[in-house]
Amino acid sequence: MNPDTEHNLKFYQRSPLALGLLILAALLLVFVILIISAGVSSRPGTKSVAASLSFGQKVAVMKIEGEIVSSESVLRQLRSYKDNNSVKAVVLRVDSPGGLPAPSQEIYQELQRFKKKKPVVASMGSLAASGAYYVCLPCNYIIASPATLTGSIGVVMQTTDLEELLKWMKVRQGVIKSGPYKDAGSPFRPMTNDERKYFQKVIDNVFSQFKNAVAESRKIKEPVLSQITDGRVFTGEQAKNLGMIDELGNIEDAIRKAGQLAGIKGEPEVLWPMRRYSFWEDLGSRFAGSFWSRLQNLAANPLWLVMPGINLGQEQGASND
Repeated sequence: MNPDTEHNLKFYQRSPLALGLLILAALLLVFVILIISAGVSSRPGTKSVAASLSFGQKVAVMKIEGEIVSSESVLRQLRSYKDNNSVKAVVLRVDSPGGLPAPSQEIYQELQRFKKKKPVVASMGSLAASGAYYVCLPCNYIIASPATLTGSIGVVMQTTDLEELLKWMKVRQGVIKSGPYKDAGSPFRPMTNDERKYFQKVIDNVFSQFKNAVAESRKIKEPVLSQITDGRVFTGEQAKNLGMIDELGNIEDAIRKAGQLAGIKGEPEVLWPMRRYSFWEDLGSRFAGSFWSRLQNLAANPLWLVMPGINLGQEQGASND
């Protein structure tokens, strides 16, 4: 045995505390390395070391799941894949009832720019309705299962009238406002006819943007266009017959199609998204956070491109669905 090694062993045998601290430091170092590597590789839109050094011809799969209330993570992922030379095409896996109009439009616009450089294939899961169908429109190709629920093309607004409840609770609500429409849609009083007309114009404007995007992207003309944009839901099979999607299949079919569009020979190598699990998610707090976020979004965002009955319940007030 090396004399230095023997000397060190004797030192640690005489000092159990030093040995314990050494082991603890080693474990801590390994833990930090694992956390950093997992966080970097799974953070949406962040270039990991593996990604920056990757080679070959890959098809990257990125997911849009749940309500679309923000576009930032999707835009970061698209930017990352655009700059990654090993990623030749992207499969957009969508399983969502829709969401807010603005984030849906931002993803739509970025996909229009992205596909000029690399092909994108949309793969619809169980549900790709309303705003989730919106984000699929710019893709080079759209694939859905026969039983996928899609469509629900329209805009919905929910209002709640708590006036009678407040009267029962003997609570009086007062408001001081700068203009007649500043508190329009308030849950503390009924909506006036003028306010209803005002909101209907807003909804009609957002809906016309959605309808025009469908017509432009899918090359669908009247009278079929009006038939599919009245808020109804279609199965994947029905959507295929109406020209709303291109093919019936699953995510593997979408990956193969993306590889073909990118000119990849044979079965493409797939870059799957990595899920980042945090400490709080492991404790289940993400469910409470999701519920609180939902309440905040409902209060702050009255207009939704979302499938009624799935998340928002039966709509009240002005609606195009």
